Amino acid sequence: MIDYLKSKALKEYHKKLNFVLPDEAVATLIYCSRVTLEEKYASLQELADKTQDENLKRCIAARLASDREDYDNLVRQEAGIVFAVEDAKEVSFGKFPSFEEAYEAGRKLGKKFRILKEYILSAGSGEDDEDEYDNVIGGVSYNAEAQMTWFTYDADKEINSLEYCVNSFEGKPFWMPHPFRTGDKVKFCYEGGEEQAGIVGNQDTDQWNEMILEGIKEGTIDVEETLNVLVEYPELFSGAHSHVLVMDLEYAD
Repeated sequence: MIDYLKSKALKEYHKKLNFVLPDEAVATLIYCSRVTLEEKYASLQELADKTQDENLKRCIAARLASDREDYDNLVRQEAGIVFAVEDAKEVSFGKFPSFEEAYEAGRKLGKKFRILKEYILSAGSGEDDEDEYDNVIGGVSYNAEAQMTWFTYDADKEINSLEYCVNSFEGKPFWMPHPFRTGDKVKFCYEGGEEQAGIVGNQDTDQWNEMILEGIKEGTIDVEETLNVLVEYPELFSGAHSHVLVMDLEYAD
């Protein structure tokens, strides 16, 4: 099981309150974690194997099956299709007829890259006339170790169960108590964010919590909004701010 809650401050606060996340919330946090997809899927399966929540078992199974199907379709070689390799700055490193060739080219870069599946709109008519490409129908992102971290595919398909769409764990609202208060100096605890610091904004905590809980009851907010806090960045410019997940926050030294 991955460490889906990296914030030490949050862990200690939950321990102090004797607060235990329900399995459905754990599934959401796993699904939103910044890990490889292999780690994410393995952790979801581990949770599904031990949970007593039958609906969650079903939803995890549906998610994993759907993603497997989408990935298989994404990497499948087809007529009129190319696989383009780009780095994190969208610099092109070539287009290839097969996903395997594109992956090998990306892997050799030794840095983050992505592979996009594109239609060939028209073939060039001469040596100096290039093919035209458009309509990206899917893509896969990789870390510097060539491990998959994210993918998307425009499957243009219907999910059979409406109940799955409405009640699945990926975006179902839940409340997570957190210790961060107005004026607290905070930083991000995920890889690459340690150098970013800020100050929790002046949103009244009681009023904020009341608004969030009311929104959950009404079904008007999703999981990300329930975890948001306001953080100001004076090093950028006065009043600059961002809304971030509390699970990504740690107290600054």
